[in-house]
Amino acid sequence: MVTSYFTKQSEMPREKLTGMQKIAILLGELGENASEDVLNSIKLTDKQLKGIRNAMKRLGMYDPEDSVKVAREVQVLEDVYHYGEMRGILVPNPSRYVIPPVGYVKVAVNSPGNDIRQSAQNDPDAIAKVLSSWLSEDK
Repeated sequence: MVTSYFTKQSEMPREKLTGMQKIAILLGELGENASEDVLNSIKLTDKQLKGIRNAMKRLGMYDPEDSVKVAREVQVLEDVYHYGEMRGILVPNPSRYVIPPVGYVKVAVNSPGNDIRQSAQNDPDAIAKVLSSWLSEDK
């Protein structure tokens, strides 16, 4: 059974996230093992690693009751899917998703990062490419 949660699109706060913030959010979503695989696939400088750690500290712990943090997570996951779909490296499994009612956006389905986490474990280089593109945003 698929559990879906929806919120009105107009209620979802949107903000401009830096590449480091996006990476910090995605690594938190992936979990330790998948994050390690992805980070091993990308050559980061000490400065970049420090920037990611600082972004993680500033963002704080994820709280599913905090609409700002949920919106950030959704925004990052959408960016990963969009990047992956455009390049044919990450295509979400449509059978896992329920289309939200008009005017609403989906903020969770079971575990929203399962497809990305699985992809990171199967092909960490693909997710590393997303991180590389985000790093170039901060230049």
